[in-house]
Amino acid sequence: MWGTDGTRFYTEQDGWCWFFGAIDHHLDKIVGWHMAKIGDRWAALEPIRQGVRHAFGSFSKDVARGLKIRCDWGPQYIADAWINEVKRLGIGISPTYVGEPECNGVAERFMRTLKEQCIYLHRFASLEEARRIIGEFIVRYNAEWLIERLGYQTPAQARRGRRGSQDASMTPRVGRAARRRPDLARGGQAQPWAARARACAPALGEGQGAACRGPRALARAERPRSVQPR
Repeated sequence: MWGTDGTRFYTEQDGWCWFFGAIDHHLDKIVGWHMAKIGDRWAALEPIRQGVRHAFGSFSKDVARGLKIRCDWGPQYIADAWINEVKRLGIGISPTYVGEPECNGVAERFMRTLKEQCIYLHRFASLEEARRIIGEFIVRYNAEWLIERLGYQTPAQARRGRRGSQDASMTPRVGRAARRRPDLARGGQAQPWAARARACAPALGEGQGAACRGPRALARAERPRSVQPR
């Protein structure tokens, strides 16, 4: 699932401008972002298109089937043009409850971080300057920002970890019997302990035959017998 949201910021030359972003819920990675003077449905759609192009390689019909996107009830996200294009890509829309922004908490939390750590710390001369500064912050966020819910990993580290877990899940697993018996892991057949003891007893002698038995049989052989009262 992805989340998307938008926010406004001020520039000295261009006045109020808009930032829109899309974030991966699992990795907390910004998959697309866009800045514009006019924050309409087309500006809100651009981060989604960026993420789809990067993740799926095209904008063809149903290319992102199975993906869902969380958004609020802002005018950009209830516009027919935005809804129709998202559905054409195969993306399911998961709207929040009205008046409850915490339902879009992943996107809202990033917007808070963006404002507190970047937007509020700068006086942007123009939209172009804001695009450069905010773009640099997003690159650093994806690569270096430690996310608590990811176990204090960065989005990039979490992405590498997910790839590693996927590779591990494709590796054939060795059963418990094979871990106890290496010959089973190599494709051999189990040989009963009693048969092994009978096979090696003639070579080792009567007293040493117990060494070929299993560990439980060996323990029983070495256990002192209790003295029965007369």
